[in-house]
Order: sequence, then structure tokens, then C-alpha cells
Amino acid sequence: MTSSFNSLCMLIFYFTLAILLQASAQHRMYVHVPIRMTWDDAQKYCRANHTDLAVFGNQTEYEALENPCRLDKRCWIGLHRDDTNAAVWNWANGEEVSFTSWATNEPNDLWRNEDCIVMTNKGWFDVSCSYKFESLCSEDDLILVKEEKTWEEALEHYLIQNAQTEEVWIGLHFLAGNWLWVNGFPLEEQLLVCPKPKMNCGTMSKTGSRLFRDCSERRNFFCLSKNKLLF
Repeated sequence: MTSSFNSLCMLIFYFTLAILLQASAQHRMYVHVPIRMTWDDAQKYCRANHTDLAVFGNQTEYEALENPCRLDKRCWIGLHRDDTNAAVWNWANGEEVSFTSWATNEPNDLWRNEDCIVMTNKGWFDVSCSYKFESLCSEDDLILVKEEKTWEEALEHYLIQNAQTEEVWIGLHFLAGNWLWVNGFPLEEQLLVCPKPKMNCGTMSKTGSRLFRDCSERRNFFCLSKNKLLF
């Protein structure tokens, strides 16, 4: 019985490991944006509509790219020169630079302001960030959040960041001169200011701030589980 149980556990372990390895190897997609923008504007666009400007973790990932940016276009990617050390390059999302595909004699910083990278079918070139090119955005299914949180805090972070409204309703409302949770518990640190008329309900923004809003407005919301407060 014990032997069968151990075998089953090992089977589940290796099956789960295989899924995780496959997911980590295929977690990133790329989107060509045929709009000419500066590097800064391209990054803002990618972050607003996808994940970030394109990041490549290894040569296999780069060579598997079937995209106009690698065939006959010149496109911004997320590599840029470090602000404090001109010899260091950083990915826009903070990942370690473990792979590059420089063109011949690049990077050369020819005009002493070539701090951003454009990819072509001949390799990568450093150019001025003020030039305007098309862009390559990355679309990540798995995103590493480099913050230390408990499991419940991590879940809260995930739920807030995936809301479709900038703020979400939480179970906080103003009643009889006090801010109370919907289960009747008082707010752990009472707010000294009275809300403006109609601003009697609480929201949480994607940055974690508590705000007062008109209760009749429509937003995504959190539910309480067994009277347990997650905030």
C-alpha cells in the first residue's frame, strides 16, 4: 500500500513538474505593433495593451520568433542602456540579460546618445530613443511579481491587478459617524475625516489605496469569505 502510494505521489510530482516546465518555456508571446513611436511611447503602449516591450530570455526563444520584426521591419524591443553605467544593458521588465543578438560592430553608441535597441533581420542596433520605429511587445502568461507577500496578500494583489475597473468595491461603508466593515467590525484605524455627501462606500485602487466613492457607481468588487477580512 505504501509503495503504491509513493509511486502515485512521484507520478503526480513528475507530471506537475512537466507541466510547469512546459509552461515556463512557452509562457511568452509577441505582438507586432505597426505604429511608429519613440522608445518611451512604445513602452507605454506595450504596458497599457500587453505586458511590456519584447524581452528575450535565450536564443531558442528568439529564433522561434516568426514576426515581421525579425524579417523585414525595424522594431523597438525592451533592451535599454543602464542609467548609471553605460556599459550595462537592462531589460525593461527587470529580467536579467542572458541573451543578445547584436549586429556586426554593435553596440557602438556612435552619437553618444544611443541608449535604446531596435531589432532588424541583421541583428540588434543601439540607436537614439527619440527615433520612431514600429514595436514588438511581449505578452506574458506568467508574470513574476518581485514583492514579498503572504499567500493571501499575493491572492489579493492578483485579484486587484486583474480587475477591469481602476478601483474595486470593498466591504467598507460610512454609517452613524463611523467607518465600518459590512460584517459590523470597526475599521482598525478610524478615519478622522467625514466623507463628502454620497461618498459613503469604500474602494481599493490597484495601488492598494482606500478611497471613498459614491455607492451608486458601478465597479468590480470583492466578496468576503466566512467573515474573514482580506484587507
